[in-house]
Amino acid sequence: GLDYADAYAKVKHDLGAESREKKSAATLDHDAQLADWRAQMTQEELKSLAHASVRMARSQGLILEDKAKEMAISELFERESVKRQSHAAAMLLRRGIGRVRIDEAMQWARSKAFVQVSNKLVTTNAVMLEEEGMIEGARSGQGKHEAIGRGGSWEMAAELTDEQKKAVTHILGSRDLVTAITGRAGTGKTTMAKQAIKAIQTLSGRSVIVLAPSSAAVQTLKDSGFHEADTLANFQDKDYLQDRARGQILWIDEAGLLSAKQMRWAIDFASRNACRVILSGDTRQHHSVERGDALRVLERVGAVSQVVLTKIFRQLDPAQRAAIYDLSEGETARGFDKLKDLGAIVEISDPSERLQKLSEKHLQALKDGVTSLIVTPTHEEGRSVTTVVRDQMKQEGLITGQEHVVGRLQKLNLSVSQQRDSMNYEHGRVVVFHKRSRGGFKVGEQWAVSRRDQEGTVIVQRNGQEKPLDLDTAQNFEVYAAATTPVALGDQLRITSNF
Repeated sequence: GLDYADAYAKVKHDLGAESREKKSAATLDHDAQLADWRAQMTQEELKSLAHASVRMARSQGLILEDKAKEMAISELFERESVKRQSHAAAMLLRRGIGRVRIDEAMQWARSKAFVQVSNKLVTTNAVMLEEEGMIEGARSGQGKHEAIGRGGSWEMAAELTDEQKKAVTHILGSRDLVTAITGRAGTGKTTMAKQAIKAIQTLSGRSVIVLAPSSAAVQTLKDSGFHEADTLANFQDKDYLQDRARGQILWIDEAGLLSAKQMRWAIDFASRNACRVILSGDTRQHHSVERGDALRVLERVGAVSQVVLTKIFRQLDPAQRAAIYDLSEGETARGFDKLKDLGAIVEISDPSERLQKLSEKHLQALKDGVTSLIVTPTHEEGRSVTTVVRDQMKQEGLITGQEHVVGRLQKLNLSVSQQRDSMNYEHGRVVVFHKRSRGGFKVGEQWAVSRRDQEGTVIVQRNGQEKPLDLDTAQNFEVYAAATTPVALGDQLRITSNF
């Protein structure tokens, strides 16, 4: 009755119990244990541990201390602006394994390599300058420009609420380089944006370039009628898009997801090219993957003027709306209690029963012609749920025919810093390029990791050709694990990347 993972763990445990002495039965003191271990070693193994042998041995793949420090700082602050001293020391020990002692790592974490923010918290000058530059760029543009709507009057659409009308008026009258509209999910920011963009284009004669931080956000914008929406990353990468945007308005949706680096780039670009920036987002939702909660920082220091939308429209049922309002205000426990009272949350502690109920609910939704989404905390749990759901779909005749095993790529979500570490390139992993890169690598190409040579250089291969991979260009590619998945007639597949 056990699944594979549980059965494997049990067998492994039983084998271990048979082949080793129980901890409670161990009665040897420290010296006796060392003597016992030595007695089990061969003469060759004992000789290899002699002091002279260890000193003469050639270490392979160890990173020089200065390089280890550079890599440690890069990884520490790629996704966060402030870290603990202990985390900094631990990262150096990890990157400088075999070369850096614990006391040296702790001394480095307390050194002038970092800015000591407070007791045991550190950052770097580069991180501080990035955020300060972003703030100064926004502040220096406050009140220095012509009103976006050039003083014209605009008749608001009847369906707009008073809050939404106020937001449109705020945008049209703004004289700042950067203007912000914030609001919780479901408060009508998209409806307001349609009206505001129409008004801007009519009154100012300027185009509005709609951007967003992620592909998913761009697709949502396109589904809402913003057919020319694009990712900020693509806009940053394409000179012709930037040329087209000079003197126009940049409207950045989901701006709460912008990192400090992205926000500073957008502000600097607007300042240099006579553009204006309008930020629309929700600082209460997820922040950027890269470091710097940019929109929240600008709000906190007063570097942007803003209007806040508060009334939620997405949930039509008043009781549901009240629960969602609590969640949006950070009152998670209260919001969950209200949803439980509505029967919207059901807790099932038994894993087998939970899987069965999930599967039944999902299949019923499919039969009723409504959408259903199963979310799991880990990939492993996701695979378990998928297995149970597919088995039931086969029994119901919703999946039929011969099953085929197809290849897929599983993104490892390594940071750029981690991708610069050759230890993360196991044989068979796949490198996919999203930018042209040194060595003749082209956009969209997939190269499989072949090996690491004695110097730690990663060798990749494609169609029988081998090349060294320059890890200093790690920002130009992503690393994936090769995997497989079973597919039959009736399966639904979600394509998450275009290669």
